[in-house]
Amino acid sequence: MWNIFQQNDKGYEIISSAKDDEYVHQRGNPYQYEKFANAGINSRPESSLFDFERAEDDPHLAEIEAKKEKNRASRNTIGIVIALCAGLMYGLQSVVVKQATLEGISITECLLTRSVFQLGVMPLVSLCSSMSFFVPKHHHRNVFFICTFYTFASTSVFGAFSLILPDAAVAGRSASRTIISVILTVVTLREAVTALQLCALSIAVLGMVLMGISTTQLNDFYVSNSWRIVGGFFLCFLGGLFRSIGFTRYRQIKEEVSAEAIVFWHALQSCCLNVPVSLIFQNYSIPSIKFLHERCSMI
Repeated sequence: MWNIFQQNDKGYEIISSAKDDEYVHQRGNPYQYEKFANAGINSRPESSLFDFERAEDDPHLAEIEAKKEKNRASRNTIGIVIALCAGLMYGLQSVVVKQATLEGISITECLLTRSVFQLGVMPLVSLCSSMSFFVPKHHHRNVFFICTFYTFASTSVFGAFSLILPDAAVAGRSASRTIISVILTVVTLREAVTALQLCALSIAVLGMVLMGISTTQLNDFYVSNSWRIVGGFFLCFLGGLFRSIGFTRYRQIKEEVSAEAIVFWHALQSCCLNVPVSLIFQNYSIPSIKFLHERCSMI
């Protein structure tokens, strides 16, 4: 790999890189390229110091930057699509959990079922994305901390699904997570709050207020009394709080630990927690295959 440097007030700074060795050897002044891997500001030997003029005059360098910009736009598009799919799946999950609790299935069983599904799917995801579940030894405690708070968050949100309408629970959890995440980002990571984040906070607060008002006006089997509403939104708040704490900690180690690893170890930890809980309290109420077939035939 050939690194391309530029001289500025701070010294010599790497601005790009090229893989075409033949191209590099053919170029002369005002450009000079040095094969010096993993170099940064003020880290180049004296023999390679040079004057770097206009970078935009080099068509090859412009081509490299254009490819980088195209790849960045592609990654952003993929990220948006994944986020939309995640929102859709999370909404469907809330409806399924709500219906399951109405059928008498416990929250513990719902959590256990989701964890088993994740443990089955994540190895396939890892193979497709070439990501590893490996966690460096010095991050074991951090990953355990993150997974613990994610488990608390999932338990709280599933409890909220059983008390209030799924859309209200999802909105409450998302709004509280947005508010708390911004606060934790400022307090723990010392990041400045942008105007966009302030707008998101305002929308989140307004959304929670409107959702709370509309929920109190409902009168059906989903919301039977005010205590269910208070309890449901309180669990939403706890879910957002726990999720934000875990996510803030993950941001500090995301360069060394993949998101796939967090999902896998969170699912494994959730299984290890919910299996003994189910055994102790004997929360076995999942309907039989025959029962499910009869219910599906009635639809």
